[in-house]
Amino acid sequence: MDLCAERLAASWPTDCRVMLPGFRRVFSSRNRGIPWNLDRAWNRYVRYPLHVCRKAARAGFFHVVDHSYAHLSLVLPPERVGVYVHDLIPFEPILNPSLPKPWWHSMVFGSVWKGLRRAAVLFCNSSALRDRLVMIGYWPADRIILAPLGVCEEFHPTGPREVGNYLLHVGSCVARKRVNDLLRIFAEVRKHCPGLRLIQAGGTFSPEQRSFLKSLGLVGDVEQRRGLSREQLARLYRGARVVLMPSDNEGFGLPVIEALACGAPVVASDLPTLREAGGGAARHVAVGDIHGFVQATLSAMEGHDPEAGLHHAARFTWANHAAIIHDAYSRLASGE
Repeated sequence: MDLCAERLAASWPTDCRVMLPGFRRVFSSRNRGIPWNLDRAWNRYVRYPLHVCRKAARAGFFHVVDHSYAHLSLVLPPERVGVYVHDLIPFEPILNPSLPKPWWHSMVFGSVWKGLRRAAVLFCNSSALRDRLVMIGYWPADRIILAPLGVCEEFHPTGPREVGNYLLHVGSCVARKRVNDLLRIFAEVRKHCPGLRLIQAGGTFSPEQRSFLKSLGLVGDVEQRRGLSREQLARLYRGARVVLMPSDNEGFGLPVIEALACGAPVVASDLPTLREAGGGAARHVAVGDIHGFVQATLSAMEGHDPEAGLHHAARFTWANHAAIIHDAYSRLASGE
C-alpha cells in the first residue's frame, strides 16, 4: 500500500496529497500480540476514518490505494471515492458463504466490503481480476478500471548483483504462498545442484514452516531477509538463478514483473494473474506440482534469454498507472 501511494503521488499529473495520519499506539509497545492488534484496529477503523472525514471538503476525489481500507467510503461522499482492489482474498468467505471463516471475519471485513460496494469506481491490477469483479455484478462494468501497477526504476538488468548460487522467493509466508512447496522444490533442485541456497525475501517463517525446514535438513541453506530497500531487492533479483513463486492465489504478482525487469528467470504457478504478470516470458507450472516446478527450475537454470522478460516488464510503468487513474477521475468529474 505504501508503495502504491508513494508512486501514484510522484507520478500524478496534477495536485495530489497523500493523507496518512501515521500510526499511534494506545495499547501496545511492540509489534505483536493482542495489544498490537488492538492498536491496528483502532487506527484503521476509528482514527483513520475520523481523519479523512475531517478532510472531506478539501478534495475533489479520494483514492483509496488498498481495498483493505475501503471502509473509508462509509464516511466520505461515495460518489467521490475510488478504491484500488489488489485482490479479493479477504472477501472470499463473503462471496462464497460455504467457505469456512473465523468468528471475527464479519466484524473485521464486513464494513470493508460494504465500503467497497459503495465506491464510485474500482481500479484493479489484472484483466483476470477485472473479469471477476464484473462477474460479481455489484458495479457497472465501465466503473471497473484496469490500471496495472508499475515497476520502479530500481528494477533493471544492469547494476550490482548478489554474489552466490541461490534461488529466490519474494513475498510473505502466509498460507497461500505455499512455503512448504517452496521448500520441497528447493530440496529437490538442490539434489541436482549441490551448494545451492534459497533466499526468502520479505517474510517470516511460521513455527510449522521452520519445523518443516528442519525436517528437510536444510536450515543452514535457507536465509530470510526482511526490511530490504528496492535497491537491495533488485540486487537479489539480478543475482538469482531462478525466482520462484509457487502461490495458489495472487492478485497480481508484482515480484514476477520485477524479476523479469531485472533479467531473472521466473518459474511461477499457473494462475491467470501470474500468467498475465509473466506475459509469456515466465515458466508456469500447476499449483502443487513439485516435480513440474523442479523440472522447470532446472531448465531455467540451464539457459535463459532475458529479452522477452525485459520487453514485457517495460510495459508496466507508474506513469501509466497514474495516467489511467487520473483519466478515470477526470471522466467522473465531467459526468461521463
